[in-house]
Amino acid sequence: MANPVVYPANLQWLGIGKEAVAYGTAATVPAYWIPIVDPKWKPNQSMLKDDALRGDMATTHQQVAGNRYDTLDFKSYLYLDSLYLTMLNILGNTDTVTGASDPYTHKTSLKNTGNGQPTSYTLWLSTGGAECWQMTGCQLATAEVDIPAEDMASQQVQWVGLPATVVTPPSNTPSTAKPWAGWNTVIKLATVAASTYSSAKITMKRPTVPIFTADGNQAPYMIFAGPLDVTGELVAVYQGLAVAPTDLANYIANTQPALTIQISPVGDVTHNGIWQFSVVGYDSVEVSGSAGKWMEVTAQFEALANSTDALGGGQSPVMYQQKDAVATY
Repeated sequence: MANPVVYPANLQWLGIGKEAVAYGTAATVPAYWIPIVDPKWKPNQSMLKDDALRGDMATTHQQVAGNRYDTLDFKSYLYLDSLYLTMLNILGNTDTVTGASDPYTHKTSLKNTGNGQPTSYTLWLSTGGAECWQMTGCQLATAEVDIPAEDMASQQVQWVGLPATVVTPPSNTPSTAKPWAGWNTVIKLATVAASTYSSAKITMKRPTVPIFTADGNQAPYMIFAGPLDVTGELVAVYQGLAVAPTDLANYIANTQPALTIQISPVGDVTHNGIWQFSVVGYDSVEVSGSAGKWMEVTAQFEALANSTDALGGGQSPVMYQQKDAVATY
């Protein structure tokens, strides 16, 4: 008797590469490998139903395949060798790099030039050893960064792309970078570092949708990345209205301070990642506490577009900076 067919989820891996030739033209090989948690790949194929009347009491008689695009959702911890790729795509601007040796300083922000579209990426997903799926023309719809002081910092992302196809798998080259711990974070509000924040979340979203045309192809003409929305959440030990961090006071007065969130690999004083929000508006603030626990203040904010955070003109709600050993992305 032959052994049952089964593909262990632990054998999954993900590679990624920038599409340098043209939109939807696959990158030659993955340039980076992202360790992933709980990936979910979905071919989104519409089914067209034939419900025309035929003199019987049935509702549907035939089915035709409609348009298709694919999505890939996964969680990943924050790694120095792959986080910048997320920021480059969700923001869209090119890599602005300074420095002649390690550490190089990379900066990116919202792209406002040309058609405003980020450079697309090719993803390779190996499904537990069954096959390798290649998805081209990929754009990010969401990138949610979660930095809890008691756990690993992580990102939850959704890529939207053209229909994936089975390809010969490239040689898997797993990342050796260490994940970042949430406690090794410095949060500054109005340039003042606060030691009482217990978690921070950053949510970047773009309405990323396929454009379908009548061109003889089931696949979309392209994946369109819409305008960027950046929101976040800060949780801190509550120390009163007037004591830093002053999220509650800022909310009541509609003060819109600058916010920076910096996180570094443990034991590494050279490399880091920094989100700069030069203007944040508070949407809500809640003070809470239950028996046996300390008082906390939870603030929901939105990053407002401004010229300080924009590279290359226009306005941007955020600028991301990373110091690493990579000369160019």
